[in-house]
Amino acid sequence: SSLQMSCSKVFSSKYGRGFGLVEQFLGKEHALNQPNSVFGILFYSVIIVLAFINVGFINKLQMLLCLLSVGGSLYLGYILYFILQELCPVCISTYIINFILFIASLCKMRNVSSVGGYSRGKYQSPKDYKKFI
Repeated sequence: SSLQMSCSKVFSSKYGRGFGLVEQFLGKEHALNQPNSVFGILFYSVIIVLAFINVGFINKLQMLLCLLSVGGSLYLGYILYFILQELCPVCISTYIINFILFIASLCKMRNVSSVGGYSRGKYQSPKDYKKFI
């Protein structure tokens, strides 16, 4: 059969809650068996907060979370295309955003560590940035 374009079929499938994994391992009624959008809201909220914190450990955590989201996107993309045989524009947009966030977090981590101490607290006030302007 050919691919269909339907977000509602994807969201209402067993993979639309808990990534299709929570129900399998913890049961349908488990508190973690939430719609994937709930996990997305939590993930993007954490990423927004971490984006404003320029500390080496936090940057690595942000990059790791973004890498995990790319892995999750690959998993869900496989399910979308090969198992559900659907094309969901919302899902595909999310996969693209996750990949861009990973690249941005990687660049942030490299940039912060290459500025020569930015992540180690040498620059504490706007006056410290005058030499960059």
